[in-house]
Amino acid sequence: MPDPSKTVFISYRRQVSSYIARAIFMDLRAHGYDVFMDVESIDSGAFDTIILNQIAARVHFVLILAPGSLERCAEPDDWLRREIEYAMDLGRNVVPVLANGFQYDDRARGYLTGKLSGLPRYNALTLYHEYFDAGMSKLRTRFLKQPAAGAVIPAPPDDAAAVQRRIDEVSSQPTPTGEELTAEKFFNQGLASIEQGDYDGAIAHFNESIRLAPGAVAAYGNRGIVRARQGDLAGAIEDFSEVIRLTPADARAHYNRGMARYDRGDAAGALDDYNAALDIQPQYTEALVGRGNARRVLGDLDGARSDWDAALRLDPANAVALSNRGNLRWQQGDSNGARADYDAAIHADPNYASAYHNRALLRIESGDVTGARADCDTALRIDPQHAESYVTRGVARRQQGDAAGALQDWNTAIQLDPAKAAAYNNRAALRREQGDSAGALADYDATIRLDPHYFNAYYGRALLRSMLGDQDGALADYDALIRLNPQIFEAYVNRGAIHTQRGNLAGALADFSTAVELNPRHAMAHNNRGWIYQQMGDHDRALADYDTALKLDPTLKLARNNRDLLHRLKKRR
Repeated sequence: MPDPSKTVFISYRRQVSSYIARAIFMDLRAHGYDVFMDVESIDSGAFDTIILNQIAARVHFVLILAPGSLERCAEPDDWLRREIEYAMDLGRNVVPVLANGFQYDDRARGYLTGKLSGLPRYNALTLYHEYFDAGMSKLRTRFLKQPAAGAVIPAPPDDAAAVQRRIDEVSSQPTPTGEELTAEKFFNQGLASIEQGDYDGAIAHFNESIRLAPGAVAAYGNRGIVRARQGDLAGAIEDFSEVIRLTPADARAHYNRGMARYDRGDAAGALDDYNAALDIQPQYTEALVGRGNARRVLGDLDGARSDWDAALRLDPANAVALSNRGNLRWQQGDSNGARADYDAAIHADPNYASAYHNRALLRIESGDVTGARADCDTALRIDPQHAESYVTRGVARRQQGDAAGALQDWNTAIQLDPAKAAAYNNRAALRREQGDSAGALADYDATIRLDPHYFNAYYGRALLRSMLGDQDGALADYDALIRLNPQIFEAYVNRGAIHTQRGNLAGALADFSTAVELNPRHAMAHNNRGWIYQQMGDHDRALADYDTALKLDPTLKLARNNRDLLHRLKKRR
């Protein structure tokens, strides 16, 4: 029967400290300690009762803390958190082992809520990689000599076989090599660099970890996350693909690759990855939200709505799903439903800047410019880098008559995101109105270069080119605009006017007729078509169009003059 004073439970975050945990396990076993640690997915919950029984049955609770160990402890159902709290409740001799540069800094303490807030008060051993043997000697001779405050509770006999299998499984593995321990050290340093915002440093550390341990799945996964944050989506996809090759059943790796593919514009590839993630983990809320995004881009609006509804059944306070569903409802004409979703998203997460921004857009459409301005102000207090909110606040300011403020907001949006096409387009329209033709033209050019499908920019540039006498350029822009959106009747009216000036009566007639079909109540389109009919000698149709124009707008002097002139011509004949 083992000496109770030499019974140890090792608690650790498997993804960040598996090698150091195994090295400690091997050392303590070699010195006569009865040690238990789990090598499966501790967070799965499949072995939870036996694990808790083992904490109760052992005097010492050795908690390995490395950079990245505590991040998920902020979640109330995190398994590592549950282990630590249980050990505290039972009065175990809790020994935090601070490895690979871990510190109780402000960020780490932010994860220590509730009972865990008392963790830094426990006497901790700082374990230096270079002095591992000396550190272990100190652990054995000092820290593991302390008694437990609570009584040891023997584990149920029925647990014995399963516990021994786990112990044998760890014991049968080789002792971690120096290279593996060094690789884990670099990996932990990479995590610490991420927390400090040093992405280049994190990449360098992960590179070294992968060089020393090419099968280090977590290093590839975290390097992929950093690469995605840096905008290297191709590199991120490469890293996540390597994780999937090494561990095909890793749902998070499929999800991460799906996000990178989506951000790269590959919605179909993203959909495949989200499907794979959900096949592995059907209640993966984030994957449902992501798949909804991909389905919406691919035109499957019903599928997108179904995914967001499913995500909200799992997590009714999921602000992203609420906001995205609000966007879809708005797109489908349900403004009230959209507003309800945006309000719910803000209630669920008062610091979700995008929800305020989306509600601001809806408010602008409904004429509530003051409310839109207030929502944008809130979004920017939460996230001063939220370029979209600067764009929308600029629109609100312009509608309020604050042209200088609008220009300032659009300038800021462009500084934050030089690829923000909407900011260039809005600034171009303002510059055009202010008489800055060169600046407006440059902004329209930038908008179209960044987004060749931004049809409003073609319309604005066509108006500007017409004003500058560049009829060829204006015609080219109207042609492009009509190809992108054949339903904009103003484009036909304006293009028809250019055809009229150039003597292309057939082209003008076709354009004005299309404009009338799209908007039968547009008086000027009828007037213009009447003029073309008159020039072509079809006076009856011309008069009919002039009459219609005047019925629609009795104040349209041009139509009245044209009709009177045509009547006089007919009398002379």
